[in-house]
Amino acid sequence: MPADYSALWLHIIYVTLCCSVFIMQPLVVVIYTLYKVCMYRWLGCRGCISTCVTVPLDQVVAIWNRYQSVLSRSGSITNENSNEYLLQDRQRNRDLRYAHPPSEDYLLKCREKEVRFRGVSQLCTSTLGHFLFLTLLLVIASKANVVERFRLNKAVTDTMLNGACLDKDRFLDPCIDTESFEVCNQNLDPTYMPFKNISNKDEWWTWANSELLALTYNDDDTYSAFSVFCDTNSVIIGKPRIRKYDVYSEECAAAKFKVEENTSFADVLKVKTCYPDYIDVSNLLGFRSSMNKEDEWDSHFLAVYHGLFSQYSYTKDKINLPSSRYSAILMLLLLKANNWIDNSTRAVVTEYTLYHPTFKLYTDISLLVEFPSVSGAKATEHIWSTDVERYRGGWAYVCIFAEMMLLAIAMYYFYNTVIYLYSCQGRIWHSFWGILDFLMTVFSWSYVVCLMLRVQIAEDIMWQLRVAYFRTFVNLKSLVTWDMILEAHMGVMLAIHLLRCLSLMKYVPRLRRLGLILARATKDVLIVT
Repeated sequence: MPADYSALWLHIIYVTLCCSVFIMQPLVVVIYTLYKVCMYRWLGCRGCISTCVTVPLDQVVAIWNRYQSVLSRSGSITNENSNEYLLQDRQRNRDLRYAHPPSEDYLLKCREKEVRFRGVSQLCTSTLGHFLFLTLLLVIASKANVVERFRLNKAVTDTMLNGACLDKDRFLDPCIDTESFEVCNQNLDPTYMPFKNISNKDEWWTWANSELLALTYNDDDTYSAFSVFCDTNSVIIGKPRIRKYDVYSEECAAAKFKVEENTSFADVLKVKTCYPDYIDVSNLLGFRSSMNKEDEWDSHFLAVYHGLFSQYSYTKDKINLPSSRYSAILMLLLLKANNWIDNSTRAVVTEYTLYHPTFKLYTDISLLVEFPSVSGAKATEHIWSTDVERYRGGWAYVCIFAEMMLLAIAMYYFYNTVIYLYSCQGRIWHSFWGILDFLMTVFSWSYVVCLMLRVQIAEDIMWQLRVAYFRTFVNLKSLVTWDMILEAHMGVMLAIHLLRCLSLMKYVPRLRRLGLILARATKDVLIVT
């Protein structure tokens, strides 16, 4: 199993720097903002005239030399009314009389020239800035491996539906070799149960004894020795895990808080089925994880994403299939005899964790069957692929640099958002572009924080994979969920930035004039050459 810890530790150091920036950067921004506001209130409009008026360099030097000479003469002023002092005073007045600024028409022309230059520079900087930031987001999004993961998920799904390893259990007599040709019997075995056709609890046992065993234990002894999943190039990490979830009998915490006399907090939230008690998110997402926290994570994962009929409890009823097919058959018979799935059972989940050496990706498979309290069943399958080692290869350093640049841009957006909120007094809806900048600030910082949490979860899972060494089941639900959150953040950021790129439409007239100038210049160059 490849486990490149150098890139991981490099990113952990980068995350540590980010943590220090999270504490210092907002403080620096607030202090600098207060400084700018205080200076503005103190100075008012009494700014330097050089920021508003453009004067030719030679006149600026001449005026500055005259004022400097005058001020240097008047540095030591005495109270003596001598002839020398009177001569110096007259010379000072004469110099001040001739040290006048240029005419008003000249200043207006310089101002118009500066405005035109500023318009062209804003066009170039805005276009270049939007293009570079879009490129930065695309570089970061390229680490998602969307195409490879989609193809891998599709291949695993097709294998689970029509894999060659299922033929022996699916058909009565798959193929018979004769002297002349091969005869195949395509009659379905009545004891074979596809996963999608499960409609009650008894049929789940039929599926477990047919399709589940066919997927897990390959007929070829060589493939079975290496735990190859069906007829693919995927390796099963450990063995499949079966988890049972019973109905949650305790009252949820939201119903215990009374808002009014006959209204609880659960009624305010419009919760039909009570949720379990609140769980610390930092422990829930894999930090210092234990088996109890893993049970709570799985329960919440099912409740939030796939809870159709009831709430799931924090059950510890989980069973790993043995390494032998005959041992698995015996274990399933004993579980069925002991009535392992009873009337209080509301869901049974069968989980696989696969590793693909070709793509160096991991796949998490959840085969969920939910049983309503009345009757029937709902079977759903979910297949996710993820890259535990996010940074691998030469392109990884480019992505790390892009994420560091995203952090710097997020700081810049945070500073501009603080100024914007102060100027509009909190009413962000006054400007559409201001709203987009505010949203970009929120999602960029949220993406950086989620990326830091993802690194911590990936480190914990990599340690579990190193210890398991393909012999013990490793749960990847937390990492898969966090990857989906990061992809959603990146999609929203790309959508917001594409909307922000619409602000370049105001430069269309200038672009048209620039195009006409270039076209005329091209004709002149062609004629001359």
